[in-house]
Amino acid sequence: MNKPTPGPWKVYNGWVHPSFDNPGPQMTNGDTAICEPLGQDKNANAHLIAAAPDLLAGLEQAIWMLYGIGVDPEKPAMESFAAAIRKAKGIE
Repeated sequence: MNKPTPGPWKVYNGWVHPSFDNPGPQMTNGDTAICEPLGQDKNANAHLIAAAPDLLAGLEQAIWMLYGIGVDPEKPAMESFAAAIRKAKGIE
């Protein structure tokens, strides 16, 4: 499994990358992901991509909290949460 680039990520001029002091598409940093989202809604896509590390961390915390209070892991919502985590981590 590949490990995702940790957040926080920022959006600068339609480009998404981890936060640095001098943002821009010319930046490279080893395995650091820098991308320009595609599609008609490029700015909305860029913000969604930038939020992905925080969304994954929050979902992981939420699912463990729900398991901890006894929510059935086979409930459809719990199954979709677990599937989203696996997808984000490249397991599915």
